[in-house]
Amino acid sequence: MCLVFKRIEKKEFPSIVRNFGTQFATNEVLIFLDADTEVTEAWGKRLDQIWDELDRGDLLVTGAKCSVPNDPTMIEKYWFDKLGVGSDPTYINGCNIVTNKTTFQTIGGFDEELETGEDVDFAKRSKQEATLIRHDSAFRVIHHGYPKSLMAFIRRELWHSTGDLVDRSHFFRSKVALASLLFLFFHTFALISLIFEIAVFSICVLGIVLICMLSSVRAFRKTSLYQILMGTLIYYFYYIGRAAGIIKKRFF
Repeated sequence: MCLVFKRIEKKEFPSIVRNFGTQFATNEVLIFLDADTEVTEAWGKRLDQIWDELDRGDLLVTGAKCSVPNDPTMIEKYWFDKLGVGSDPTYINGCNIVTNKTTFQTIGGFDEELETGEDVDFAKRSKQEATLIRHDSAFRVIHHGYPKSLMAFIRRELWHSTGDLVDRSHFFRSKVALASLLFLFFHTFALISLIFEIAVFSICVLGIVLICMLSSVRAFRKTSLYQILMGTLIYYFYYIGRAAGIIKKRFF
């Protein structure tokens, strides 16, 4: 097998880079991986098994949720490893997508206006084109690029918030963006009321806790109570990052 490397001279959005790479693909099968993604032996065996299905041009997007490293940090163990457990995935992670040219061209590639969240958007448009999205756990990869600390996690979510802030349409279609705005609202009023009215402060704090807890229940309801409590804690920092993205977009 011959590998061909193409270089883009300046930093671009992942969506742009992925679309750029498909221009040089000489086979029908398209695979999207990230540099910090480790492919497993099971991944290679599964690709061999479905190669003919992909090669004949069936409308198919497959792949799997990324696994965390064998020695996960708290964030990796109680967030990234548990997200989506027990529920049907709605999209395939951008760092582990397996598809083909026919599907890619039918969907129209990745939206190059999106700095992040292009994989979620890709899945939505795939469904509109009656494309089969098949989450296949056999396509196991290990993602080494997950944030290892809370600060890195907050910075990651600040960056991810840009996908919801492209325009008003994206913002009001995003439940996360609306929850982040409510989270920011409660924080603002909590700080103001702390000086003047302790009862209002208490209500705002309760609102913040409820946002985080309900989000955790929704995300981890099929796991354990301990996981839900840990998820509630991590969701606080998740919304800190998302709310910071709103502030950055509005004032900077």
